[in-house]
Amino acid sequence: MKRQLLVSYLSITSLVILVLGLPLGVSYANLVDDDARHLWLLLVVTAGVMLGIVVLVSLLLARSLTKPLHDLHDAAVELGRGDLAVRAPVP
Repeated sequence: MKRQLLVSYLSITSLVILVLGLPLGVSYANLVDDDARHLWLLLVVTAGVMLGIVVLVSLLLARSLTKPLHDLHDAAVELGRGDLAVRAPVP
C-alpha cells in the first residue's frame, strides 16, 4: 500500500534542495497540537522537579538555621531548672 504525501520543496542554493513531506491524512493542526501538548507536559514536569528541589533545599536551610535556636532553647530550659553547669553548643 502506497502512502500519499503532500510534498513541498525549497531550493536554498543551486546545490541544496530542502524537501518536506507530510502524509495526506495528517493535518498541520494535529501536529501543532501534539507539539504544544508535549511542550506543556515538559514544562509541567520541569516545574514539578524544580518545585521539589526548592522545597528540599528550603527545608534543609530552615533546619540548619533553627537547630542552634533549638539547642539554645534546650539549654535555657535546663538553666531554668537549676542546672547551672549546662552549656549551649556553639556551632
